[in-house]
Amino acid sequence: MLREPADRAFSEYMMKMRRIGDDEGLIDMVSDAATEVFACMGKFVLGPLLPSRRTLLDRSLQPQSQPRPKIPSNKKALDEFKSCLPAEIAESGKIAKLLKFFVTGSIRPGGANGRPGIPPRPADVQRQLKQLDRQLQAKQNKKPDQQEAIIKRMVECFNPAGAPSAALDVKEAILEIASTKSWDNLASSPKFLALGELAFERNCLGPTFFERVAGSEETMFEKEMETLTTCINKKKSVVAGKDPATLEGMTKIVFECIPVPARGISREFLYRSLYAVQIFECLKSVPKEKIFFVDNTHFLNQGQDVMDKLHKWLGVPGFTYEQDQDAIHKMFNELFPDFEKNSGWTMMGDYEALNDHVRGQLNTFFKPFNEFLFELVGDREKFSWDVDGNKLDRY
Repeated sequence: MLREPADRAFSEYMMKMRRIGDDEGLIDMVSDAATEVFACMGKFVLGPLLPSRRTLLDRSLQPQSQPRPKIPSNKKALDEFKSCLPAEIAESGKIAKLLKFFVTGSIRPGGANGRPGIPPRPADVQRQLKQLDRQLQAKQNKKPDQQEAIIKRMVECFNPAGAPSAALDVKEAILEIASTKSWDNLASSPKFLALGELAFERNCLGPTFFERVAGSEETMFEKEMETLTTCINKKKSVVAGKDPATLEGMTKIVFECIPVPARGISREFLYRSLYAVQIFECLKSVPKEKIFFVDNTHFLNQGQDVMDKLHKWLGVPGFTYEQDQDAIHKMFNELFPDFEKNSGWTMMGDYEALNDHVRGQLNTFFKPFNEFLFELVGDREKFSWDVDGNKLDRY
């Protein structure tokens, strides 16, 4: 399914902006309910996970010999953790991401996040923390290093309000609560009561927890267009088979300019709109007659017509599909309840239109790629835009 390239690029940008907004919203809610979240983290990450009395840590972490522990896929464990949290936090869709950080120290495979911004501890506090570390490892005979790592993250992330240097007090309170398994009744811990109200230190989450953009859509698109154009001009070589005037040559250049690890909606907003080079590469393995091309506008406005054509192409009996968008949206959310919250994608996108100046720049950039696309597919009448990016009233 192909969408007009400028619209597709802008959609990728807005998806990322929604993800950023959702992350920020989650942390704001955690900050407002820091004590409750602290208790839930202690109970379900360190404490017994009823009714099995196995901890979430035990369920989720791999043996120490395996360097990449993963967040549990156990839905029951995650649901039980959510049930402990305030409803607005549990429903945010980002709980698995937050929990993964506390369990593994990272939201990405391989290694914990760096956590810049945490105030350095005084030397005497550092010594006392190390002493408590040794005491904890003496008491715990199961995965002490992993449990200690989680406690360390809790100490870094939860502090008495206005007293971010009180790490030792927080750790002593955690050990006291953990030793009595009193996460449901924090008031039974004198050391916890002495802390007063807890605050959440968002810097403890590290730089990889939050996605970032370096500017507005105009800034980001201009930067990507300039970078890719410069790279194309630098790498073009007719002798080496990298002639940007040919689709084969342009494909080679683009794939050199945007190597595989960088091809994604979190890093490259324009790449997903370079349909021709991606299809050309795909055709090396899949014959064109095995690919059914659909225009996004055609599908949105005349979905049944598209599906009728698809059924005929596949040689399967026809079917009348549900056309009520609200009903489809409800069904989608029932099947994939957190997909929109986690991905930034939304079925009912309702953001402002891309401004004309930026659209004009993108249309100029995408023009040669549109020409390649229409020639490759062999039916430019199929699409709802022309080579210059102008919208056509075909559907």
